[in-house]
Amino acid sequence: MFWFLKSSLPVFFSLLFTYYINKNYKNLNDNKNVLWIFSSIWIFFFLIQYFILGENSPISYRDNGDQALSRILHDLNYHLGGKFIHNIYGGTDYYSVAGYFSAFFELEKLIFSIFPVWIGVLTHKFMLISISFFGAYLLFTKAFKFKKLDSIFVSALLSVINPYATYQSLQHGIGFAVIYFALYIYLYTSSNKYFLIYSTILSIIISTSISPLHSFQALLGGLILTGFIKKPENLKLSILSIIILTFFVLINWSEVLYGLSTYGELTSRIINNSNHMNFLGGIAHVANKTDYCLISCRLQFSPIIIISLIVIIASILKYNFDYLKLVIFIIICNYLPNVGWFLVDIANFNKIKSMNFYEYAYYLYFPISILALKISNENESYFKKIPLVFLFFAFTAVFYAKFDFIKKIFFESQNKIHLIENLKNKEWINGKLGRTTTLFPTEEFHPNFAWAHGLETSDGWQHFILKNYQFYWDFGVLRKKDKEDKTKYGADLYAETPELILKRNKREKIYLDDHIDINLLALINNRYILSYETIEEKKLKKISGPNKPSYKSLKIETNRNLNFYLDQLKNRSKYIKKPPNINIYEIETSSDRVFFPKEIIKLKGNLNLNEKFKFMSDSYRKNVTFSNSENYQIGSGEILNLKKIKNGYSFIANVNKKGVLIINSFHIPYWKILINTQEGKVLNFNDVHMGVELNKGSYKIKLLYDRPLLRDKVLEKLKKISKK
Repeated sequence: MFWFLKSSLPVFFSLLFTYYINKNYKNLNDNKNVLWIFSSIWIFFFLIQYFILGENSPISYRDNGDQALSRILHDLNYHLGGKFIHNIYGGTDYYSVAGYFSAFFELEKLIFSIFPVWIGVLTHKFMLISISFFGAYLLFTKAFKFKKLDSIFVSALLSVINPYATYQSLQHGIGFAVIYFALYIYLYTSSNKYFLIYSTILSIIISTSISPLHSFQALLGGLILTGFIKKPENLKLSILSIIILTFFVLINWSEVLYGLSTYGELTSRIINNSNHMNFLGGIAHVANKTDYCLISCRLQFSPIIIISLIVIIASILKYNFDYLKLVIFIIICNYLPNVGWFLVDIANFNKIKSMNFYEYAYYLYFPISILALKISNENESYFKKIPLVFLFFAFTAVFYAKFDFIKKIFFESQNKIHLIENLKNKEWINGKLGRTTTLFPTEEFHPNFAWAHGLETSDGWQHFILKNYQFYWDFGVLRKKDKEDKTKYGADLYAETPELILKRNKREKIYLDDHIDINLLALINNRYILSYETIEEKKLKKISGPNKPSYKSLKIETNRNLNFYLDQLKNRSKYIKKPPNINIYEIETSSDRVFFPKEIIKLKGNLNLNEKFKFMSDSYRKNVTFSNSENYQIGSGEILNLKKIKNGYSFIANVNKKGVLIINSFHIPYWKILINTQEGKVLNFNDVHMGVELNKGSYKIKLLYDRPLLRDKVLEKLKKISKK
């Protein structure tokens, strides 16, 4: 029922409004204030839910929650500073988890450090849709001299169609939204005597709100390519301004890029050398990424596909050499990512293979729009109506978004993830450090949301993940079968299997260890399981959460009549202001963060990944570790004052018996250990743990993550030069 309403009503209203505007086209075109009237209504209507609901506006999985807002709130409220993040993937590199949120200065973090969450989201979305709409309008009317009203229609679609500009926006900043405004400023205002001043200011702003490996691709590609459609006013100054922009982006994101090139060499995404070429080119990528679709999100119904077909057919029917040049230009632009993949394949440059060249493809909206407006302006009859196609899809996108927003309010459990009470107060934490894992992440509660509450997660989603940590999860925790192509391109680690989902959907009791290896979670100090579903398990103890399930999954229910939806509305309406508590289960056998091992178990030789992890699971008991060597002595003693600090951990170890002490954090080569200020040797226990050998006595110990930063390298180089 809701699917039918969400699919059909947006189309119906869009047709109605488009028809009305078509009938009043002349009057609208003669109105001098049409730009301000339309833009005001357009932007307000797109954001109206935030004004109505205010702080009760849902912030959910598909709207910045999974990796953007959660990471921002984590960094603002819980990151201790430095090069290391305790809370992600059991501990990871601050600069290298993804290509964003680690610059020297970021506009998004500034916004959320000033405003409450809902005002921060509203501010950011208002900024994006305004920049995108007015930027496109200026570019079409001022630079390319198209009609005002037609430019408004096309700009309306361009302001909302890109999901990274208006929907999943925080992680990409203004990068995608600013493309049209940047094309206008950098290329077609370069004859102004103040050009270098305001273009440099714009470059600084853009550099603080962009993803260097994603939206910057589209922006830089657009700046270079658009000059072939229409020559810049002052080519030399335009080139200089683009160089300045690139300089500021590289400076602000230098540590991220350097981190990806160093730490990245240890990760699955860099090591993975598979080619992700799409033989239909960039336009197919954009079509499949579009969140606002006609009827469904299958490629054949995507707005950009339909508009492209209409425009190309029109250019054939009304043949013109200028149209042909633009069609060829669009085809070349469409396949530039493929050319990139091809060249990288020839060079076999794995680091570059990890990039997604298709993010550049969002630039394709612009040349397609140029061709559409040229055909419309230069031809009579029905060709004049092409801008109305853009307007129809613009209306459809907004109405679709409104229906989707209503669904979020009532029928999505991932709402207002930053407000879950028992995750905020954390009364269930027993004082010991412990990591968490989340069940049913895409439908009920995403593990990245735990970062917004300062919780440490073993699972989650980010771009880059240690290869060995991924192996531990895939072939150990999830018991997947070992195979030759072991690394994955992405970095999603979820405690989820098809069998586990099926068990929930059949409403059968969930015994988690049948699907997830709880012993291997316990081994890495995973102390807690978060789930809205009830779990039946001897190895788990419920320590917080509601007595009855808060949510009834819509995917489970097959008999969805009117009464079902009315009942759901009644039950879920009480969660509009505040989401329910989540069930929290404790793994009582979880190993400590720092411990003297009860046993150092020698691994058998010549085991494949499945065999090795099964052996570790079968041999597991609390506070044991595993090694390939028998040369280590088991120590004993007491751990005092253990705490997380900037870049690592500090504690006091009172050693009663000489031997090994274990730090329960996954091994990364950049760790170093200070024992009473003297550097000691970090031991690697099968990548899962780190350790240090200590004699009898009392020690102040710091374990520090010490990957050299780019600025450290530069300063070191400058010191050497100055001494010479």
